[in-house]
Amino acid sequence: LYDPQGFAAPYIVKGRILIQNIWKTGIDWDEEIREVELQQWKAWLQGLNELRVIRIPRWYNPVNTESKADLHIFTDASEKAYGAVAYWVFKCPNNKTVVSLIASKARVTPLKPTTIPRLELQAALLGARLACTIQQEHRIKAGRRFFWTDSSTVLSWIRSDAALYKPFVAHRIVEITEITRPHDWRWLSTRDNVADDVSRGVARLTNEHRWFTGPDFLRRTEDTWPQRSDVNNVAEELKKVAVNVVTGSRPDNAAKCSPPVTRFSSFNKLVRT
Repeated sequence: LYDPQGFAAPYIVKGRILIQNIWKTGIDWDEEIREVELQQWKAWLQGLNELRVIRIPRWYNPVNTESKADLHIFTDASEKAYGAVAYWVFKCPNNKTVVSLIASKARVTPLKPTTIPRLELQAALLGARLACTIQQEHRIKAGRRFFWTDSSTVLSWIRSDAALYKPFVAHRIVEITEITRPHDWRWLSTRDNVADDVSRGVARLTNEHRWFTGPDFLRRTEDTWPQRSDVNNVAEELKKVAVNVVTGSRPDNAAKCSPPVTRFSSFNKLVRT
């Protein structure tokens, strides 16, 4: 499959998930797959033929190529896959809004079990890297950049100090904040998140699918966009800090705890000990 820009990622990712599920069964390369996977494979092949009728305009903005463009990145994750998708949003002089699909990236989740918040963070990092690549490879320059996620936990992490978290989370927060600004990240509901199509996969793709047209709220005024102020944190990802405190009930206990002064030739060594 050759789809470098990820135009058909919601459909292709279902094939990748199927291959991963077959791999989990432990069969060898020259053995026949089970009947249930065979039927899923046949159904997936049937949908592959429907991709032939999809047409994607080569011009991002056929109305006015000089219009101002904003870059919108949507990210999402599920137990099966995670990914990101990018759109240009052009505000034309005639009050028309044009939304154009740029590219997407999708990954199946690792075989090693991991939490959904961590996968959502992986998707956010994938989206940040995708935005960086788009800016480097396009002559179109984004007026503003918006990064969308339906995970309030990820928003909390990105807006916090990376040093508070365990290495897995901390390293990804650092890279995300190097590429993007924390206030560029916004929350939206799963219902409005088009990246949900790439994290869960779709059985059929048509030209009218929202994957190609983008979410409807991008065509409305900004004051009607999804908003949410509260964010959630995941306590188990915070680093545990141990503090040892020595206390005494009588003043002379301090002298008993101190080493003999005569053992040291330097006052600094005594203090360090």
